[in-house]
Amino acid sequence: MKDYYKILGVKENASEEEIRARWIELTKHYHPDLSKGNKSEQKIKEINEAYQTLKFSSNRMEYDLKRNYERKKRRLYIKRISPYGIIFVLLIILCTLLIGKLQVPSLRKLESVTYHLKGAPQTQSNQSIKETR
Repeated sequence: MKDYYKILGVKENASEEEIRARWIELTKHYHPDLSKGNKSEQKIKEINEAYQTLKFSSNRMEYDLKRNYERKKRRLYIKRISPYGIIFVLLIILCTLLIGKLQVPSLRKLESVTYHLKGAPQTQSNQSIKETR
């Protein structure tokens, strides 16, 4: 949901006169005839949309209710997710600590196991041992 107060640059408790004065100021600044480019056209559309919503108290009240509902919904979603996120991070830390404490066979032991499984490659020391037998 767009924040019309931010678009117009007014406070939430601004009066209708303040909103109108700010709208006139912004439309003069971003008017497509005075400033060139696509950004000014898009900006003036946003400004007009914000003013149309905030200029009447009935529309403004409806907008404020929807805006507050969306804010509360986002806050509840964040509150709902965060405990699970914390638990997940703690589990990852615990697993890494446990893995670090477990005795993992060293690389040399693994090489010797694969050496015996595959059969020893014929090197000079292995050939001399076979010849003496």
